[in-house]
Amino acid sequence: MTDAAPKRPPAPPIWMPTGGRGALLFWGGLCAVLAALLVWSYGGWVSQEKAARLLRDQEQILGAENQQLRAQIDKLQGQLAQEGNLLKSREQVLQAATQTLQAVQAQTEQQGQQSAAARQAQNDLHVALTKAFVSQDGVTVWTEGDAVRVRILDGALFDSTDPGPNKQGAAFLHKLAEVAKEAPAAEILVESYMDTPPAKGKPAAMFNPWDLSLRRGNAVARALAEATDPVRVSLRPYGAAKPLSAADHGKNRRIELTLHPLAK
Repeated sequence: MTDAAPKRPPAPPIWMPTGGRGALLFWGGLCAVLAALLVWSYGGWVSQEKAARLLRDQEQILGAENQQLRAQIDKLQGQLAQEGNLLKSREQVLQAATQTLQAVQAQTEQQGQQSAAARQAQNDLHVALTKAFVSQDGVTVWTEGDAVRVRILDGALFDSTDPGPNKQGAAFLHKLAEVAKEAPAAEILVESYMDTPPAKGKPAAMFNPWDLSLRRGNAVARALAEATDPVRVSLRPYGAAKPLSAADHGKNRRIELTLHPLAK
């Protein structure tokens, strides 16, 4: 029996040298290539790390700037909201002022119309009274303020010291009542005046200056009240007070009317 021949180790690949100087060069070159690849990979990693760090830094910077911009935007929005509220308040104030001005203008216009109507009513009443009594002795008609005044001396209504009107006085009061109907007054004030007590021999109670002025004024006020509205007529007897003249007693014995025209 023959011995088996020893097995030979497998032959190395043809691209790998088997030993000697060629193997040294091969392995040295391979190590150099691997080292170069390692260096290149490390350099790429370092570059990527730097780029990543730079990106992180820029991201942080951009985040800070973004926060600042957001803060500025919030501040601007707050200011804009305040200015909007202020503008709204100013618009409300302006609107209120405009409404107030319009109300004042309307009131002024209304007052102007009322004043014009009152002046017209005063003029109509003055003309009516003047026309009615232009030929009547002892009667004076004039305007004073917003009223029409009428002064009637004693002789145009009464005889001597009689408390009631005479025939001429009754006709006068009738005409006065007709004028008051055509040109009504909002208020009619009747003021009656006397002077000193009359001659001796007459009943003192009947010729007391205040009492006599009351009776005469009441006769005139009653005639006007019956012709118009009693609520609008008032009476003030003064007796011998407030004389017009110290010498002419005829001027002191009088009836004075103050008529405030009723505007239509």
